[in-house]
Amino acid sequence: MKLYFKILNILVVGIFSCCIFFPEVNSRAHLLADEKGNENRAKAQKPIFDLSKLDAYVREFNSYYSDNFNLRDNLIKFHNLFEYYIFNVSPAPNEVVVGKDGWFYSKNCVTNFKGANLFTRKELEEYRQEIIKRSQWSCKNGIKYYLVIVPSKMSIYPEHLPDHIVKVSEITRYDQVISLNNNADVNIIDVKENILNHKNDGYDLYQRTDDHWNDIGAYYGYEAIMRRLSVDFPGLSPIPIDDFKIATEEHSGNMTKMLNLEKSHPEIFLKLESKNKIYGYQGKKRNYPIPYGIADWDYEIVRKNDSGKKLKCLVIRDSFSMLLVKYFQEHFRKTIFIHNQWKGQIDENIILNEKPDIIINIMVETFIGSIIENPFIGKEEKIINDKFQLKTANSTFVCIGPADILYADKDKDDRSSEYAIVDLGNNKCALLSYDNYYLSAELGQMNEITTNRDKIADWETFTMIKLDGNHIALQAANGKYVTVDEKSLQLFARADAIGKNEKFEMVKR
Repeated sequence: MKLYFKILNILVVGIFSCCIFFPEVNSRAHLLADEKGNENRAKAQKPIFDLSKLDAYVREFNSYYSDNFNLRDNLIKFHNLFEYYIFNVSPAPNEVVVGKDGWFYSKNCVTNFKGANLFTRKELEEYRQEIIKRSQWSCKNGIKYYLVIVPSKMSIYPEHLPDHIVKVSEITRYDQVISLNNNADVNIIDVKENILNHKNDGYDLYQRTDDHWNDIGAYYGYEAIMRRLSVDFPGLSPIPIDDFKIATEEHSGNMTKMLNLEKSHPEIFLKLESKNKIYGYQGKKRNYPIPYGIADWDYEIVRKNDSGKKLKCLVIRDSFSMLLVKYFQEHFRKTIFIHNQWKGQIDENIILNEKPDIIINIMVETFIGSIIENPFIGKEEKIINDKFQLKTANSTFVCIGPADILYADKDKDDRSSEYAIVDLGNNKCALLSYDNYYLSAELGQMNEITTNRDKIADWETFTMIKLDGNHIALQAANGKYVTVDEKSLQLFARADAIGKNEKFEMVKR
């Protein structure tokens, strides 16, 4: 019996050791091919070794290795297939809902669909006032502003949801927002009604393995938008659907790719192709600063049409609006599409640069609350507070160092430690240095804090968290807190929680 347990222990230790060391052996011997993963994010890059920043190097190398060790994506894929086929559950329950009949949904749509997050009366009034503010500001600048909410896939095809997802209210945030459409300064376009009217025409309007609509669903959204625009701009009308032919192509949607099920769940994607000459063509970009997390090809799209109406249209969009490009480009002399990172924001600088006749602010129902979470701030509304300094827990002051990098290494204040707060509303702010440059979290690099920007964009926007007394913490656009590195005393946006090094005292000058 003792021999049996000894052999068993040896086998367990041997198998465990093989599992631990096999990825390293495989990286050299190439016994198994390394699968390519489907994660919708960039993997951590190998850091450059710097003896003076050893703590940071160890952290960054750990992130790099965790993202890039050999066979990592193979193991993730095996785990996903095992959970889906053996236990019939979603391998990524926080991301994907596995529905019936081969339908997959985005998990972040559930709360809206159930009606579990209705706006309070106060929030709904804030929403109305925000739309009025955007409309009136646009009107002052000779622009007509429209808000379009695209219904989620759950709202159009609830019949394929699993039984455990049950509505708690027949009214949703979508219904609440559409109900505001009773004011001359509120122009909200309801595309859901038109999409539902064509739901049973014989074609799916949203893809089963993706959380977006397809070309046909997008067409009916576009049709509703153009019909509303034609009320204010009589020369506009939607292109008849008979002017398009249906084409197909086989691939898999983003939901099944996230679960590594794309090979077992391919889908026929429907496309609409024009039967007539296409007049829209690619225009020259202005190359606006690209926010963190958006690809350069995706942020700014420009279409020109020499035969279009003498109107310029600015579309503030999210990923759903990509399929609207080919429709809108056939109507306007120039159409500019700007990705708003699912935040519902409109950028004053871009609007004033482009001087459009029409703004169409499009967002999916899931992020319908972002309108009041990210209110529009015009220049005249920005209030710059009195000068102050940031003092750390070690009683040093945050100052501008070489290459415009911020350090907390001065035990005496000087001009380079002076800042002013630019209030952007909703606890958002920008910090202006003594020489009139904005602090920026360099999220495309090492997340270091610099002060060399002359305009406010995402990297220059911080969430101010008020702590005890005059103490604050600052959260950058990547969700990380600004922290003081204990070795170099340099400031970075990379802390996951607020501790001693993330706490700053505001000292008025």
